[in-house]
Amino acid sequence: MKQKLDSWVIMAAVVLLIVVTMYRDPTSSRNTTTSITTTPLITTSTTSVLTTISTTTLPTTTSTTSVLATTPTTTPFTTTPTITSPMYTSTNTPITPNTTVIAASNSDSSWKSRATVICTGTNDQNTINTYLKTGTKVELASGTFNISGNIMPPNNSHFYGQGPSTLLNFNNGSIYVNNVSNVELNAFNISGTINPTYDAAIFIIAVYTNQSGFFIHDISCSAKGSNAFYAFVAGNYAISNLTYYNVDANAPDGMGFMLSGMGANPTMRNVTYYRCTVENAGIKNTRINDWVTGFDFCEYSGLTVNGLFVINCFVNGAWESDFHFEFAPIKENAILTGCDAKNAGKKIPSPLYGYGFVSESGDVIFYNNTASDNIGGDINIDTVVSTPIVNGISPANSTKTAVAINQSNCSGVIVDIDANHKELVLYSNDQSMVDQQIELGNYYTGDDANPYVFNGTKINVHFKDYAIIRLVKAR
Repeated sequence: MKQKLDSWVIMAAVVLLIVVTMYRDPTSSRNTTTSITTTPLITTSTTSVLTTISTTTLPTTTSTTSVLATTPTTTPFTTTPTITSPMYTSTNTPITPNTTVIAASNSDSSWKSRATVICTGTNDQNTINTYLKTGTKVELASGTFNISGNIMPPNNSHFYGQGPSTLLNFNNGSIYVNNVSNVELNAFNISGTINPTYDAAIFIIAVYTNQSGFFIHDISCSAKGSNAFYAFVAGNYAISNLTYYNVDANAPDGMGFMLSGMGANPTMRNVTYYRCTVENAGIKNTRINDWVTGFDFCEYSGLTVNGLFVINCFVNGAWESDFHFEFAPIKENAILTGCDAKNAGKKIPSPLYGYGFVSESGDVIFYNNTASDNIGGDINIDTVVSTPIVNGISPANSTKTAVAINQSNCSGVIVDIDANHKELVLYSNDQSMVDQQIELGNYYTGDDANPYVFNGTKINVHFKDYAIIRLVKAR
């Protein structure tokens, strides 16, 4: 029987390939958590900044077309295409002309001699905010910065340190990313106590406005008193293109990572977690409530999460579940691959959930993950609990199919989204460069007169860390 030949195109506008080499803390363990309940996991404090947001007069906005609907416009391939990730490298020396260097009061003399300004060790956030407002990059020296208020990055800002040797010591402090876009934060540690009014150590919030472009990476947070990393959108608007890369929440009193919202139709779009970890979320008696999880991907019942990629993340120990999706929110195109869930369900006397992974509704794919020692079970997909963990797709009647990839140093999943779309979520399983061909699973071919048509059964990939590749059928 003659095999049917399908034509596929690579859509340049929706190919996201990221390679990052940055500061890493070699002493940091890789852990992550999440949990589940049929009621909201969080009850907002009456002093929270979120209680000041009115929900009675929400402006409306037209929803954005799905990324998979974009039409390719570039020239065709005449040979099998090679997918190459752009390289992002964080370099602190030499200092560029548009960089302000801020030294701590206890920075060594070499840093102080280079610094634009030296902090006093009291209310250091005031000095940092002054220079962030000028529009320059702000580089923090090695040393301890004492933060007793909010650091508030503006639009188009880059705020970074030297890795673990740069410490932000909070005394009711927070980094409050409020109604701005294109913000990069990286290469520092956070300790101390979080300002509970602002709900998280790093709190990204969009109130009745669309905001996009957040890159949070190479940060470790051990601060107590609230959630660690939290993004929140209010009204019929979206936070989009949000990436957490190599970020660690160490024994938070709240969620390690959370997405939520309020009002009518808030959306989180294209959110990626890569090599993010949570250790012992909510284990201490200072936890903010009794429903603490490692990752809470969609807390608010009216939230839509469209495009969620959780890659090579790890949770070890959570009061409730490790990787958690609430039942009511809308989940569209969520993929978890290469993740590991351990020791969920530490709640005493027993958790209500306590799963390693859980999604009882929505469009969620779990492939190539591992789990162990989870009190409620390793994975709960549509109320079916499995131990040991299995690959699975939610909902049970989904028309999507998936194939796990384990090829040399490249792992991940290929998803047949529908008759017209494929998605590859790949990662390097040893953090080395991936340079190989990936079998697409069936024989695809096409007409070179069409944009981005390629012939053959394989696609060449070249990336470090991870790649998200979307393919669309030629029209």
